[in-house]
Amino acid sequence: MHAIHHIQRHLWAGVLLLAVLLPALVGCDSKPPSGDMKQETSSKAVTDAKEEITEAASAVKEAASEKVDDFSKDIDAKLTELDKQGDALSEKAAQVKGQAKTEFQETIATLDKEKKALRQQLAEAKSTAVDSADSLKKEIEDALLKLEEKYKKAHDRFSA
Repeated sequence: MHAIHHIQRHLWAGVLLLAVLLPALVGCDSKPPSGDMKQETSSKAVTDAKEEITEAASAVKEAASEKVDDFSKDIDAKLTELDKQGDALSEKAAQVKGQAKTEFQETIATLDKEKKALRQQLAEAKSTAVDSADSLKKEIEDALLKLEEKYKKAHDRFSA
């Protein structure tokens, strides 16, 4: 994940560098061009280059947005699976009595609270800039792994 973020930064830096250097490369430096034809050609080249830069930046942003969408769908699917596991735990809790039932319900409430917080983080990742989303993705992945492990432990504990 870090490598992708690193590549994106270098790509943006390259796009910005090209935008700054392009006028000098096509002859739009401080020397006035000789003749109207050269000026029109240089202006056209600069305009075309600006359009290409804009298109490239747009493509990078779109690709990054698609990555965030794909990630979001994957996490949503995993959270839906945890919802099913939570429902199964709730059904088991209904069959238990006394202190065991109280512990079961407390465990389920804790898991539900953590799952809700994870959904909140996912919503934030969807609405943030791509740079911020990359760091949030790592946090979300880590939190999801921990939550999945807690569900497994709860299931194992109350299935015995």
